[in-house]
Amino acid sequence: MCPGRRDPGVTERSLGGQAVLDINRSSVGQWLATAGCAAVVLFGAYAAYVRGSLGRSVPLYVAPSELDFGEVWEQAALPWRIHVENRWPRLLSIERFHVSCPCVEFRPPTMELRPGERRELDLVLNLRLRPADRARATPIPFMAEIRPVVPALPDAVVWRVQGRVRSALAELPEVVDFDELGVEGGPLPEVRFEVRSHTPLQELRVRCDSPAVAFGPIVASPGRTHFSGRAALTRELPLGPFEFPAFVEAVSAQGQRLPPLPIKIVGTFVPDIQAVPDLLPLGAIRPHERPTARILVRSRTGRALTIEQVEYDPSAVRLEEEHKAGPDHSFRLRITPKRGSQEERIVFRVRQGGRAAVSVPAVVVYYGLGPSE
Repeated sequence: MCPGRRDPGVTERSLGGQAVLDINRSSVGQWLATAGCAAVVLFGAYAAYVRGSLGRSVPLYVAPSELDFGEVWEQAALPWRIHVENRWPRLLSIERFHVSCPCVEFRPPTMELRPGERRELDLVLNLRLRPADRARATPIPFMAEIRPVVPALPDAVVWRVQGRVRSALAELPEVVDFDELGVEGGPLPEVRFEVRSHTPLQELRVRCDSPAVAFGPIVASPGRTHFSGRAALTRELPLGPFEFPAFVEAVSAQGQRLPPLPIKIVGTFVPDIQAVPDLLPLGAIRPHERPTARILVRSRTGRALTIEQVEYDPSAVRLEEEHKAGPDHSFRLRITPKRGSQEERIVFRVRQGGRAAVSVPAVVVYYGLGPSE
C-alpha cells in the first residue's frame, strides 16, 4: 500500500494506544486474483518466447503446413513441394535424404543452402495402398519421416510428411498373370480379371502402351461397382518371361477423373516341345541300386514330333523309348550311379514337320553313396 493512500479493504483501529490495520477477506481474494492473472500473462509471454526461440533454432526449417498434404486419392506418384530454409549461421550441405519408407523420391537429391537461404524441394510420394487397406472405405493415415543428412549439424533434423489416402477401388489386380499360357506356335491366350469399387463409377478402363497386349471391353454390373475384363496377347513373343506396365483408369460418378493406378502384365512364353520333368532329382543312391524313372517328351500344342537323336553328358544314364504316339514320346531312364554329387544332362534333338530341329534339355541329379555310407 502506497504512503498517503488508504486501501478500501483496509481499516485502522486503536489497540492499547497503537494503530492496528484490519484487512478483510475480500481484499485478500482480490489481491490473489490479480497476482494469478499476472502470472498467466507472464507464462503466456514466456511460452511464446520459447516457441519463437525453438522455431528460430531449427537449422533446416520447413513450415508445418507444407508437411501435411491433406486427403487425396490413392496414387503412385503424388507431386508435393516443400520449402527448406537454412536458419543456421553457416553454409549447410544436404548430402542425401534418409526416409523411413521407400515411398518418397527427392528432386533434387542433394541440396546446399547459404545462411538464410530458402529453396524448393520437390517430393514424389508413392501412395499405393496394400490390398487390406484398399478394401476399407475410410481414409488411411500416411506418415513418412525424412531426415536430411547434413554432416555439419550436431543433431538430426526430422521432417514428418503426413496426410490421408482414400481409395476409390476396393479390389484391384496388382498383376494380370498369363503364367505359361503363351506357347510357341500355339493359339494366343487371354486371361480374365475383376475390379470392384467402393462407390459407383462412371467409367473404368485399362490402358497398356505395349502393342503385344490388348484389353477387351470392360463389363460393368448394374450398380457399376463390379467390373469384369479380359486381356489378350496379340502376337507371339520371344521365349522367356515378359512384363508390361499397364494402368487402371477410372472416372467417378460425379465425373472426376481419378489418378491412374499401375498394374503389371506378366507371364512366360514357353516353347512348344518340352521334357516332363525337365529336372529329375533322384536323391541318394547306394552302389548296388539301379533306379529307373520315366521322362516324357511332348508337344504342348499336340503337334506330331520326331526325335532324331538323344545326347548324354556324361554317360551314366541311358534311355529306352517305351511309347511313341504323335505328340508324346515316353522314355524309361536307367542309371548306373557314380559316387558323389552328380548332374547328368540329357538333350533331345526334336523336329516338327518341316521346321528345323530344336534341342530339348532334361537334367538328372543324384548323390552316389560309397560302400560304407
